[in-house]
Amino acid sequence: MQTSGKTDKIAVEIEKNTMTNTKNMTITEQKDLKEKSKNTMHLIYGREYTDDESISEPTFYSYSTIYRNMDIDLKNKEKLESKFIEMKTYFDKNYKEVAKNFTGHTKLEIIFGDEYYQTFGDYYKLDSIEEDYMTLHEDYGQIFNGRQFFKKDYNPELTKKHNFY
Repeated sequence: MQTSGKTDKIAVEIEKNTMTNTKNMTITEQKDLKEKSKNTMHLIYGREYTDDESISEPTFYSYSTIYRNMDIDLKNKEKLESKFIEMKTYFDKNYKEVAKNFTGHTKLEIIFGDEYYQTFGDYYKLDSIEEDYMTLHEDYGQIFNGRQFFKKDYNPELTKKHNFY
C-alpha cells in the first residue's frame, strides 16, 4: 500500500498520541486519572456504517469528538443541546464521506467521562496489573485532534495521560 506524505504525518501523529504509556503509573495515579476523567463531558458526532463481515453486529458507529473535556455544567449542557439540530445539520451536510458503507444515520450526543474514558479494565473488570487495564475501550476520537469538526480540548493534559491501543 502506497501512502502519501500527508498520510505518513497523520500516522506519526496517531502514534505520538497513542504511545502515551499508562502502564508505568502507580495504582493511585491510575485511580486519580479515572476520577479526573469522570468529571468531564464531551460532545461527539457519530456516523453509522454497515459491517458485512460481522454476524452479530451488522452496523457500527464511527465517532468524532467536537468538544473534549468540558467541565460538567448543566447550563452549558442545555445550551449545547439547544443547538443540536443546527449543529447536526451542519455536520451531516459538510462531512467529507469516502466510505461506501455509510447507512445515512448520524447522531450528536453529549457523553460523560465515565463512558468517554471507559477502559478495558472498567468494561471487563480487569485487575489493575493487567496489560489493557488503562487502555480506552471505545474510540470516540479521545486522543486524536485531526478528525473532522474537532473544535477544542478543554484539558489537553488530561487527554495526554490516556492511551487508546
